Parts: sequence; C-alpha cells; structure tokens
Amino acid sequence: MLDINESPKFVGSIIREKRKAKGWHQSDLAEFASLNRNYIGEIERGESNPSIFTLLKISKALGLNGAEELFGEFQEEMFPYIMLLDENEEVK
Repeated sequence: MLDINESPKFVGSIIREKRKAKGWHQSDLAEFASLNRNYIGEIERGESNPSIFTLLKISKALGLNGAEELFGEFQEEMFPYIMLLDENEEVK
C-alpha cells in the first residue's frame, strides 16, 4: 500500500515519466496544461500537492484519458490520495 505521505513524490514521478516519454520539457507540459513551469517542477519533485483539477489538466495535456491512464496500474493505490485532493481543491 502506498504511504499517503509519499504520494506527492509518487505522483510527480509518474507525471515526469509520462512527460519524458513524449520527449517534452517541463515548459512544454506547462504550456499545454496552461500551468506555470515552476509549478510543474514542484509537482514532479513531490513538493506540491496538485488538485484533482490540475491532475486532469496535466492528463489532458499528455493526451491521456484522465486519472485512469495517468496512474494506470497504480490507480487503486492512488484512490485515497485523489479523494484527499478533491477535498482540498486548488487551482494554480
């Protein structure tokens, strides 16, 4: 089971992996997701807890079909984390 305290780093590593697989820089993802490049860096390093809204923007920018494709096989482990994000909705 995923430790909820490690979730931001885990989420960030998945996003970084998906971004790099497309051959994109953080600035590319930021542009396509309409987010700040520094914020993308914070998310990827696990320094920021993105809201579910932000995760959906990132998923869409990466050409993925929401959290299902973003988290793939880890979706069930990520469910508690996603629920916490939904309670603390924030948009940057």
